[in-house]
Amino acid sequence: MGSLRHKLGLAASPRLLSRACAALREFQPDLLWIDTGTEFGPGELATMRAAHSCPFVLYHSDDWLNSSYSIAPSRNAISAYDAHVVPRPVMVGELLLAGAAQVVKSRFSYEPSIHKPTASSLLSRPVIQFIGRADPDRVDLLRRLSERAFPVSAVGPGFPELLLGSGAAVSPDQPLQAEYARVVGEARISLGLLARQSRDQHTCRSVEIPACGGLLVAERTPEHEDMYIDTEESFFFSDVDELGDIASFCLRNEAASQRVAEAGRRRASSSGYDHSSEARRVLDALSGLR
Repeated sequence: MGSLRHKLGLAASPRLLSRACAALREFQPDLLWIDTGTEFGPGELATMRAAHSCPFVLYHSDDWLNSSYSIAPSRNAISAYDAHVVPRPVMVGELLLAGAAQVVKSRFSYEPSIHKPTASSLLSRPVIQFIGRADPDRVDLLRRLSERAFPVSAVGPGFPELLLGSGAAVSPDQPLQAEYARVVGEARISLGLLARQSRDQHTCRSVEIPACGGLLVAERTPEHEDMYIDTEESFFFSDVDELGDIASFCLRNEAASQRVAEAGRRRASSSGYDHSSEARRVLDALSGLR
C-alpha cells in the first residue's frame, strides 16, 4: 500500500501521520530528519509541528525533479521545512529559488561495517562489472563493451532480458551486505555509472566500491574528480572509447589495478566518506537551526 500511495502521489496515511506525531511527543527530538518524505505535504508537516516544535529537515535521496515524484505532496512543502539536504549540486540553487530556507549539500556515503574488503578482495576476476539497475544508457554501454569482446558482468534487475545474446554474463539478483563487498572485491573493474534521470554527479557506488577494496572506474564528473585523483585512486572516463582504453590497461595489469584500488580505499577512509563522518558534517551545517 505504501508503494501504491507513492506512485499515486498521495499524502501520508492517517496511521503513518499518527505514529509520527506520537513519536515526536514521546521522544521530543532536537531535530526531525525526514528521508525523501514524498508523502508529507504542508498539512502533514503542520500536524507534526503541533505535536512537537523543532527544526524539520528534508533529505532528498533522489532528484526532486525526477518524474517519479512530480505529483508528490512534498513538492508543495518546500518552504515548510527549515532546511533541505541534497546530494546533487544542481538542486541547491533550484530549491533556494523554489523557497527553501536553507539547503545543505551532502554526499553519498558508505557503511564501514558492511563496505569493507573481504578475503576475496584481490580483483582476481578479469571482468568489467556493474552492480545496479538496468537503466537504458547503462545497458547500451555494457552491450557496446561486450560487442568489443570485453568480458562484461551485469548484476542487477532487468539485465538478463536486455543483454541476452550480447555475450555479457548477467545475474538478476543484486548482492547485498557482505555479499556485495565480496562481489565487488573479486572483479578487476567495478563501474561507477550514473543515473541520468537523477542528474547524478556521483552515486553510492562512488564510495562503496573503493571502501570494499574494488577498483572504481567511473564517469568523469566534477564531483568524482574532487573525490579521487584520476589514474591514482580511481579511473575516470568520458566516453566508451576512453573506457575501452582503461579497461584494456586494467585487465592486462592486475598489480597496477590493485595499487589504484588500494589508494582509492585509503582515500575513502581518510577523507571521511563513511556514514558517520558525513552525518557529522551535515549536522554541523545545520547547527544554527532553532
